[in-house]
Amino acid sequence: MEVPVYLPSNRNKTPPSSSPCLGDQELLLVKLKNTLIFNASVSSKLVTWNQNARHWNGVTCDKDGKVISLDLSFESISCNINSSSSLFRLKHLQKLNLAFNDFKSSAIPSGFTNLSGLVYLNLSNAGFYGQIPIEIARLRKLMLELSIHDLSLLYFRGTDTLKLKNPNLKTLIRNLTELRQLHLDGIDLSSEGNERCNALSSSVRKLHVLSMSNCFLSGPVDSSLVNLHHLEIPSKIFQVQTLRILDLSGNQLLQGPLPNFPEDSSLETLVLTYTSISGRLPDSIGNLRKLSRLELSNCRLSGSILSSMENLSELTYLDLSLNNLTGSVPSFSMSKNLRQIMLFRNALTGEIKSTRWAELLSLVYLDLLYNSPEGSVPPSLFILPSVKIINLSNNQFSGELSGSLNVTCYQLTLLDLSSNNLEGPIPAYVFELRGLSYLLLSSNNFSGSLHIDAFQRLKNLTYLDLSHNGLSINATASTSAMFSFPLYTL
Repeated sequence: MEVPVYLPSNRNKTPPSSSPCLGDQELLLVKLKNTLIFNASVSSKLVTWNQNARHWNGVTCDKDGKVISLDLSFESISCNINSSSSLFRLKHLQKLNLAFNDFKSSAIPSGFTNLSGLVYLNLSNAGFYGQIPIEIARLRKLMLELSIHDLSLLYFRGTDTLKLKNPNLKTLIRNLTELRQLHLDGIDLSSEGNERCNALSSSVRKLHVLSMSNCFLSGPVDSSLVNLHHLEIPSKIFQVQTLRILDLSGNQLLQGPLPNFPEDSSLETLVLTYTSISGRLPDSIGNLRKLSRLELSNCRLSGSILSSMENLSELTYLDLSLNNLTGSVPSFSMSKNLRQIMLFRNALTGEIKSTRWAELLSLVYLDLLYNSPEGSVPPSLFILPSVKIINLSNNQFSGELSGSLNVTCYQLTLLDLSSNNLEGPIPAYVFELRGLSYLLLSSNNFSGSLHIDAFQRLKNLTYLDLSHNGLSINATASTSAMFSFPLYTL
């Protein structure tokens, strides 16, 4: 079975020390080396350690010569380590990395209580097993990261996993209030129940990264986790092949570009509204062939709406509004069930007559408010059988509203074409849109003569705006017609 490999971040790699270590510190390092068993042909650090060394690889000393950082990760160490080790006499240590070694299924030693100044501790995949000791909970200065997971134990040693029972998770993290990263993958947390969520939300509220995969968890995820306002979501979550619904909306600290999406994704709903996701839409978004709902409104997206989105045949709801998207509106003709398209307040340009609107027979809501598309308004929009709202205001549409359409069964309730460059007469078919409640045609270049009686056919009309045009209005009408005219007509 293939075992996932988790490599430590480069920012935690310890460079060679720029300040010399004190003699007593060097003696402790040499003594530590002599008690460790490692493969000299693999080791890149320990093999260079000796009392005459000018640089101690993996060691950083402060200006006073005290060892403050020790990185012995990937050193092929294969021995037990106990609490009497000289490691625990390096009392000025702030960072310790023992990841990816093999400490022979020994328990994590209690000697960590002597390293009270630690701000970073990485014991991941180091070969420890058994109960995590209470001494880890006493490292109150831990701030950057605590990583004690071991997936190798999970895959190869069956029940010999790391455990958190006494102390439990609540006790372990109770005093680690400054912790930024916590990795507990592969640790048996089956006894925690719902208390794990309350423990996290009440103790480590500054967490940016929380990883708890393969922890034998059960039961619901408690809503108290919303109190972890600083959590960052790893991009790998988008690669989970069984994931169907992902809603991270409202997390404004969530930032960075969208990752590439796998070809076999099961994702049906993706909601990232009101986050700080930025950059371009990845071309692989077209891989989400099961996606029915896509909400990326009010993010920081830029670039064009890719033609690969035409592959989203199951799409029913699309909201990319309030971004900085450019280019033209692609064809969504493959999305036969698409009901809502919201693209308002972007920087879209070009003509939209090639979008094949006539094939979107399920479309109910179209909003392109505040963009810059140009050219004519496609007459096919007005014959869609289900459409109720069309908002194309504050754009650069021009030309005449052409066509002679059969719209007697039309359900349109709002038509807003205001603040464009439309011209010519208002076509007769507009007055056959019997379901209209709102008609806004202001701030265009419409011209010609219009009789007020024409609006009497729009029985549901409650708001009419024809201002800032070149229309000539004939207001001669019968008394009965005037009394039936909507009260709030403009």
